Amino acid sequence: MRIRKPKLVFKTGEQARTLRKQLGMTQTEFWSRISVTQPGGSRYEGGREMPKSVQYLLQIAFGSESQFGELLGWLQRPARKRLGQPQVKATSGTLSLKRESHPAENPELGR
Repeated sequence: MRIRKPKLVFKTGEQARTLRKQLGMTQTEFWSRISVTQPGGSRYEGGREMPKSVQYLLQIAFGSESQFGELLGWLQRPARKRLGQPQVKATSGTLSLKRESHPAENPELGR
């Protein structure tokens, strides 16, 4: 199953500023939630391009649960498959886990 790249809700500083004002937060309160300084947040709100990492953190901190699940599933897709860890699947606002066997857990698979 191929996991689609999630649509990011907060791609621009203008979108972040709009949300911040709707939440009634100061720049310091808003941007500190994702470890961005107030001057850095001000630069993004003023038009500086936001790196993907900041966009991802905004999605995690201020997006919906389903948006978080889609992002988490997409970010972890290759590592989970390689390591045999549970696959994260976002379905209608909830997260579900699917456990795949790992050779270390099942000697028969390692042969």
